[in-house]
Amino acid sequence: MSGWSRKEFSEKGGVPDRKVLFYTEQGMFPDLRLDVGRGKARVYTNTELRDLRLIIELTKSGLPLAKIRDLISYVHSIRDEWLPKGKLIKSPFFVSWDMAGGKPSGFYVSEHQTKRAIEKIESPLMLQINLTAIFSGLEE
Repeated sequence: MSGWSRKEFSEKGGVPDRKVLFYTEQGMFPDLRLDVGRGKARVYTNTELRDLRLIIELTKSGLPLAKIRDLISYVHSIRDEWLPKGKLIKSPFFVSWDMAGGKPSGFYVSEHQTKRAIEKIESPLMLQINLTAIFSGLEE
């Protein structure tokens, strides 16, 4: 199984090792696998790197970790829509998140070329999350 150790992953993600451990213990990486060949060590991949980027951006927006975990689960559930054949689509792909209700209100592709990863739209209770901007430069 290819991937990184937690220490390698923390370096690649640019966050302290203890923060990666905290996020792991909080269940923020739903697809995290164990490598029995390495004594059941956790193996972090680009999937977890995408999740980490999303955690970092959403934490900046003030969203609590429990809501971020819900959003990550939602993003994983719609992955085939925005990550066809292992590549991100070219047009920006967005998830709208209703902060008052604490759940996604939809996802869509837009020709709107914004570089911002997260934008508050229509009201301060709605986030527009540009997954393409957050995940740029990552391959499956």
